[in-house]
Amino acid sequence: MTGLSVIFIVVLIACLEAYAELPAMMIGRGILHKQTRYRFYRPGAIALANTIADLPFSAARVLLFNIVVYFMTGLHRSAGAFFTFHLLIYMAYLTIQGIFRTLGLICLNGDSALRLATFIAQVCPLYMGYMIPVFDMKRWLFWIVSVYLMSCWSCNNANLVLFLIVLH
Repeated sequence: MTGLSVIFIVVLIACLEAYAELPAMMIGRGILHKQTRYRFYRPGAIALANTIADLPFSAARVLLFNIVVYFMTGLHRSAGAFFTFHLLIYMAYLTIQGIFRTLGLICLNGDSALRLATFIAQVCPLYMGYMIPVFDMKRWLFWIVSVYLMSCWSCNNANLVLFLIVLH
């Protein structure tokens, strides 16, 4: 595997892990709506509190996964290269987790949130710029590359990360 394919697969696995948290978020949705109606909490405050509360657990989970993958794939063994790799993957994880949490808060029911999240989880990795090169994409779906936040963290910065991790 090349360094870029390792980065793509790890970002994809991290995003699918963030996707798996959507049903757990939808379980507490009834309580959230009741508290919002009674003006106890704002939905944004709940989302921010959940994100801050999950930071240590998600950081540990992503760090352990990155340690295993980084050293199993034989990437350059230096602290700077590893922490650049980890920062890239962790920021991608937090970005897609925020997208799925936003979908959970915006959608009216769990079914529509799950359908929209499934669409995003299937289509956007294809149009991230790695599997289908940017110049080979259909013009009517080209906008996904510029809108999808994961492309910013993964494929657009992958050449820099690849230089720091593999070639340096």
